[in-house]
Amino acid sequence: MVRLRGTFTSLPPLLVLVCLLLWTETTLGSALKSTYIVHMERNSSHTDISIKAAWYRDLLRIATLETDQLLEPDEDDLHHVYHHTFDGFSALLTPQQVAYLQSSPQVIQLQRDTLRKVGHTTHSPEFMGLADGHLWPESNHGEDVIIGVVDSGVWPERPSFGDQQFGPIPSRWKGICESGTNFSASEHCNRKLIGARSFYKGYEAAGGVIDEAEGEYKSPRDSEGHGTHTASTAAGTWSHMASIGPGLGLGTARGMAPKARLAVYKALWKSIAGSDADILAAVDQAVADGVDVLSMSLGSPYDKARPDIARPELWKDMVAIAAYGAMKKGVFLSMSAGNDYALPNSTWGAVGNVAPWMTTVGASTTDRIFPADVVLGNGTVIQGKSGLNSKLLENMTSLISGCDAAKNSSVMSMACYCSPESLSPALIRGKIVLCIITGGDKGAGVLEAGGAGIIATSLPQEGDGIDGAQPDYVLPTVRVGVTARRIITEYITSTNSPTAHLRDPRNTQYNRAPAPAVATFSSRGPGFAYHRLYVIKPDIIAPGVDIIAAGIKEQQYSMLSGTSMACPHVSGLAALLKAAHPTWSPAAIRSALMTTATTKDSNNATITLLESGQSGTPFDFGSGFVRPERATDPGLVYDLSPGDYLNYLCMLGYPPQIIRAFDADAPACPATPIRVEDFNYPSFLVSIPVPETSSHSDRVLTNVGSPRATYVASVTDVANITIVVHPQTLSFNGLYEKKSFTLTVSVTNSLEGGTYYSSSTWSDGVHIVQSPIVIVRDSE
Repeated sequence: MVRLRGTFTSLPPLLVLVCLLLWTETTLGSALKSTYIVHMERNSSHTDISIKAAWYRDLLRIATLETDQLLEPDEDDLHHVYHHTFDGFSALLTPQQVAYLQSSPQVIQLQRDTLRKVGHTTHSPEFMGLADGHLWPESNHGEDVIIGVVDSGVWPERPSFGDQQFGPIPSRWKGICESGTNFSASEHCNRKLIGARSFYKGYEAAGGVIDEAEGEYKSPRDSEGHGTHTASTAAGTWSHMASIGPGLGLGTARGMAPKARLAVYKALWKSIAGSDADILAAVDQAVADGVDVLSMSLGSPYDKARPDIARPELWKDMVAIAAYGAMKKGVFLSMSAGNDYALPNSTWGAVGNVAPWMTTVGASTTDRIFPADVVLGNGTVIQGKSGLNSKLLENMTSLISGCDAAKNSSVMSMACYCSPESLSPALIRGKIVLCIITGGDKGAGVLEAGGAGIIATSLPQEGDGIDGAQPDYVLPTVRVGVTARRIITEYITSTNSPTAHLRDPRNTQYNRAPAPAVATFSSRGPGFAYHRLYVIKPDIIAPGVDIIAAGIKEQQYSMLSGTSMACPHVSGLAALLKAAHPTWSPAAIRSALMTTATTKDSNNATITLLESGQSGTPFDFGSGFVRPERATDPGLVYDLSPGDYLNYLCMLGYPPQIIRAFDADAPACPATPIRVEDFNYPSFLVSIPVPETSSHSDRVLTNVGSPRATYVASVTDVANITIVVHPQTLSFNGLYEKKSFTLTVSVTNSLEGGTYYSSSTWSDGVHIVQSPIVIVRDSE
């Protein structure tokens, strides 16, 4: 809001005109305001957030007066104060105020606020071995661990959030429940759902509209369904006879850590989008409230057409900086890898959330499918998938391709995708339409044109893998692969009156092999910054296809797919490990999950890529598919402290002022440089550019298994590459004892440029501690 000091009533007419012109210029300047995240140096006297907020308001007042004498400082321009994960604030600023603040020695950096979207169950516990294992009883199902979920809110009435089996709320909890539209703190929070807040100032400042007349809620209540689904996946309590329709996925729904407490932080709004300013405020508040695990199914904004700017440097990623602050307070962070598969026309992957203090989670299939058939008029039967909880089209119905039904020539390409307003109702009405369906499209274009059903296919590069059944299409729909699309297209073009019918889903099928496979949408490495960061991402994969969890409104349960669904699986598993091993650091928990993961599928072959059936690599699945039962007793872990991460930033060559942006208490970098190859991560990324022929990496293992144990190292062989571990034997004589080793990779001069894959394993005959090795031979 613009406020002007003084009044025009007693001024001469000419002066009034001048003032009005100046007022117009000021108003236009105010309209150019944008939200910025202002990262500040720490002031040791500002130990209380209220003192800090007052200082920031004074700073904004000075910036306003120094840059525009006509503007009255507006306290409403200050949106959020960040106190627990880093020092700073977010506010609406004019370009002049931005320039003024940039010149202040107290300001580390300003980042313009951006919007980011999501990263984009009844069976997962069985598939991962939890249901019949010992981790649930050993951890008492994650009892009293507090999981914070930054997402789109919660539908609190669902059975997943009941508190019948819960005792008093842990005394260490400092959070609250906020009341708001259709959300009552006293009615909807309980001993299970112990915290609920919402953050929207940044979203609204960016032009986002929270339309309560259209079913949105300015409160923690979820209007999108995403947050309810992820929260119940992480920690939903037992809910029997759960399914998305008659017989589809029928079973007992429960999260990974059913007895963990939940706190939801709503920072995502319509279309599951939210501003960084609000997300940072949610993270900061979650840490202050006392969460143990933070689940963030968020994507990373980037330009797919520019892989060179695909991901910012870590110090420019404010979410990464806040995540560091959370990790320093002992919080485990689970982040989704993204749903962008790979950057088009690029050798780089699209994996996001790559900071090494985050656990980056990709998505896999499980062994459960929801089969349905497309039956063509010539008798050809094509198996697909459908999660629709109502009847499909059992009678033969006219069939047309969206590509042949464009409303006019200007929307020909859009018609193939059946986009809204691209199809001709005269050609579509009453027919089944063959469409390329991408992203979150649910067939609205076919519905508005009067179509009767949809055969949905993927993009050509996504192959024959069908990621999920997706029950929430607006019309009867069966999903099929790219080969099936060619068969259907050939039939349509060779027949005067093509027809088809969509056969009802057969009973849910289990034990389908091979499983798991890397989901087609799951973002892959190498991320563009991998050669700078020296870590392999994603770290791990978990179930993320056709996940059934709590729904909103009239949907008791919903089925969704995405790395957003994989992320809360790992969040819940981390809560189980935290409950079983309260003293483990976030890095130790991640190491246990990574080094006990499997790279094999149910056929004992390397995990494949769903789109092609080809074997995957660590850039696709990280250390492999999570195996929680083994993670509770990993034997050895690669541990890291906040100081190790600061040394890592030194290894990357960051100057002191940048390192202090992550940690205001950061000491000076060691006088003797530390090699980035020696960063104690549970995976190995080895770069050997021509003409070099070798590289070595030092690591430290901590014993968390048997107090007295001897481990022997082994590696998988790769042609023209020699990998040696020294020493080859490590003997431990006590719990938490540490031992070092060196892994040396040597290559022949004739080895061509490329990427090669191996693994290292430590075993004492009981435990298997495995790490992927990626060797990059750069010929340039």
